[in-house]
Amino acid sequence: MGKKIMKFVVGFLIGGLCIALVFGGAHFFYSKEVGKKAKNTITSSVVSKKVTNTATKEIAKEETKDSKDATSESSDESVSKLTNKTLEKDIEALNQSAGSVAYSIYFTGTDKEISNHNNEQMVSASVIKVFIMDYLYQQSVQGQLDLSEVTSGESLDSLIRRMIQSSDNEATNSLIDYVGMDKLNQYFASAGYTQTTVQRKMLDTNAQAQGLENYTSLNDTMTFLKKCLTYQTESPYSEMLTVMKGQQINTKIRRLIPEGVQVANKTGELGGVDNDIGIIFSDHPVIISVLTNNGQSPETVRQAISQLSLDAYELSIDK
Repeated sequence: MGKKIMKFVVGFLIGGLCIALVFGGAHFFYSKEVGKKAKNTITSSVVSKKVTNTATKEIAKEETKDSKDATSESSDESVSKLTNKTLEKDIEALNQSAGSVAYSIYFTGTDKEISNHNNEQMVSASVIKVFIMDYLYQQSVQGQLDLSEVTSGESLDSLIRRMIQSSDNEATNSLIDYVGMDKLNQYFASAGYTQTTVQRKMLDTNAQAQGLENYTSLNDTMTFLKKCLTYQTESPYSEMLTVMKGQQINTKIRRLIPEGVQVANKTGELGGVDNDIGIIFSDHPVIISVLTNNGQSPETVRQAISQLSLDAYELSIDK
């Protein structure tokens, strides 16, 4: 009887131990899986949160960029409207002052250009002289001629200065004779001044009576001025600008510009013709070209060009 009881107890204990092992193992594996799932859930949540935050930041960044771009565009539009409004009356007065008008104002600070894009050939009057100067200086840089060389009892350099700064016609004619009209016209075409041509010397009334005239255009004058400004520190443009800054005729672009402000320009006057082209060296230089033919009266045209130049200058300075 004692042995049976002992076997029963031992069997009972072994059975209990097996049951405990089975349930314990199941609980271990269950806990492990639950832990994995919980960890994955937490990781997924963190990643999701990071992605959401990143996306939110990117959207915010894009919205900020778009806002800045919109503000910049709005600012540009405001400047453009202000510029157009300010110059509107000046341009109207200019258009009314002559039968044929070509004008362009280029603001380097904003890279904006206001122009009527009238690119027909216009009688150049003395504006033709900057292209003659351009030829001579280019030849000098290339070593084709020496500006100290003397012709008509005067150095080429001295003749150029008189031709530009006081618009001396005798000096101009001496230079035309020295170079020759054919060479000048060939150079103009090769340099891209396709609508600029010299057909007669200054004040040659006989040639005028035969229908010969000197011409240029808005595009050619603006091309010349833009090259001068772009390469202003390089030869020969620096030399040409120095000569033009010594201009002594102040009837148009220079007329109302405050004293001390540098202007490099060349005027041109003839019966019914009033032209002026130049650069106003403000905080942000302004390039101006105005060509007028069949003007009502010299003073009316000159006043219109002067006011246009002053207002363009004032729009270009930092205030």
